[in-house]
Amino acid sequence: MNKIKNIQYDFLSKRKWVYIISCIIIIISILSFLSKGFNFGLDFVGGRSYVILFDRKMLPEKISEILSKTFTENGKPSYPRVQTFGDENQLKIVTKYKIYKENNQVDEMILKKMFTALKGFLPINFYEFKNIKKNKSLGILSIEKVGPLVARNMIYKSFISIIISLIGIFTYIFIRFKKWQFGLGAVISLIHDSIIVLGIFSFFHEKFPILEIDQTFIAALLTIIGYSINDTVIVYDKIRQISKTTSFMMKETINQGICSSITRTINTSFITLLVISIIFLFGGKVLHSFMLALFIGISVGTYSSIFIAPSIVYDFCKKNMKK
Repeated sequence: MNKIKNIQYDFLSKRKWVYIISCIIIIISILSFLSKGFNFGLDFVGGRSYVILFDRKMLPEKISEILSKTFTENGKPSYPRVQTFGDENQLKIVTKYKIYKENNQVDEMILKKMFTALKGFLPINFYEFKNIKKNKSLGILSIEKVGPLVARNMIYKSFISIIISLIGIFTYIFIRFKKWQFGLGAVISLIHDSIIVLGIFSFFHEKFPILEIDQTFIAALLTIIGYSINDTVIVYDKIRQISKTTSFMMKETINQGICSSITRTINTSFITLLVISIIFLFGGKVLHSFMLALFIGISVGTYSSIFIAPSIVYDFCKKNMKK
């Protein structure tokens, strides 16, 4: 770590290559948005919800795995969200399988598929399974639908929450560092991070169904924004401290600021990514999408706080000085 601590490197001299690499990745991401789209979760496309009572304790992850083999569309498994609902033998199953096809025949077909997959745990026939009545001892207790039109409102709210956070961050950075270039550099680097994370989820979602856009993904994205801006502020603080105590030119000041903070940035990111990896491996499938988004976002955020944000500050400050 001493070698890292004493590093002296001209980061800004590589900024053109950094811009080119980032622009290529962003263009690929945007093209993926337009061509492949996203694997939207239940929160955004709606779904069917079933509360089912069993005669024994059930493991939600096991039931989700079993149903994913039954709920397949275009050869891809559709993993339902399964959680304990009240007692340990009662589960709530929410699936987006065939959500865009709403008619009685599809509803009946889904019930039959579900019963066939779960009949090893239910010593009853199909009629008893689907018939909803009071004081029922086994089978379906309730059925609900969340339509796509209702869920679309959540996309708008999620988008607005991210925009508001970016405006707030720009204002905070501008007030703290007294230069709009610092705020602009921070916001652009955060948009850069968000687009790349979204691009990876879009580009690979057909091969990896866990890459799903839902409320937990939005939470991960906001967490990434918070983590990344914290790293960026550390670099900015070092740049400001050096500019007050030395007579370096701007390029030297920014490079020295990056070098002074790089040990802290790498150490913190490494420990954070290590913890995320452990949770991803041992925390269960429910957390996979959330943890993967954090892992990608924090990795990209570390890169952008070192290479993107300071480079943008330098380029815009230089242009302002020329004027």
